[in-house]
Amino acid sequence: MTRLGVWDHGYVVLITASLMAMNGCHRAEGNGGSLPFALDVGYGASLDSTGVDTAVQVDASSDASALPTRATQTVVPAGRYASLQRLSTLMTLPPTGSAVETVNTSISLHEVTHVSDKVHVVSTTCGMWQPEITGVQTVFSQSFVDAIPSWSSTIHVGTSDGGDVLFELVTQTIIFGAELADPENSPLPTEADAPQVRDPDGDGNPGVTVKLVGIINGQMYVVQRRSSGMAGSVNPTSGRAEGQLLGEVQQQLIGASEPELMQLDLAPVKHPDPNRSTFIWLPIDATETCQSLMNQGEGRFEAQGSEPAP
Repeated sequence: MTRLGVWDHGYVVLITASLMAMNGCHRAEGNGGSLPFALDVGYGASLDSTGVDTAVQVDASSDASALPTRATQTVVPAGRYASLQRLSTLMTLPPTGSAVETVNTSISLHEVTHVSDKVHVVSTTCGMWQPEITGVQTVFSQSFVDAIPSWSSTIHVGTSDGGDVLFELVTQTIIFGAELADPENSPLPTEADAPQVRDPDGDGNPGVTVKLVGIINGQMYVVQRRSSGMAGSVNPTSGRAEGQLLGEVQQQLIGASEPELMQLDLAPVKHPDPNRSTFIWLPIDATETCQSLMNQGEGRFEAQGSEPAP
């Protein structure tokens, strides 16, 4: 018998033994039929010192490389999904320089397809909002949201040594308000007339426009870099996943409608406690759209009796 290896972060890529037991068999059934090999699945699976699950073995004559793909495609079928993402950030407020926590909440639409040995995801932001901070409301217009590029990634599914079915949407980086040669490493432009700056929201101002309403009113023109991913656990019956929202956010102020607003560079950074940034992911009907999701708001993501939380 040949044991199956794992990812470098210690997840064994297969459907958990408890899922097999629930199906009453030792062969995983996928969207395209049974897997092309039999699984010798034990209970109480655990990782040994080499990072290999000692309770799961694959026949040496079979194609072990097919296991990760078909297992993931079984738990995450092709179709439409939605996510609620809560990104906790710290903003430095003048004149004291004190850091204030705020939560940026967004809803996204995801299209999942199975292509060869990958589970692909194309994600689109539907809308975002955040609470008022010290008398100032930040408004993200629909033009701002539409300027956020859709982004592509992949999904992995694995098991923990405790038997939980783990879910990972691989982190990817996007830039909006500018075009950079290296989105992950190139510095953000600091001037409105920098050649990398774009106007994706089409309002005639550099970068993307964030509106401030309250004791301070005006517009700030910014460039942002966001890396986004998800890591948590998934309920293999309902397809609902919950966990930590991965990634970082970086913002550069490059202009403003009022000169004094240039002194108000809030420069949000992700909260250092990873448990304060979370996501909920769930399958939805193919007829649902960004508009229908935004109309339902956060209530759409409350756990239902037919959709138990992981």
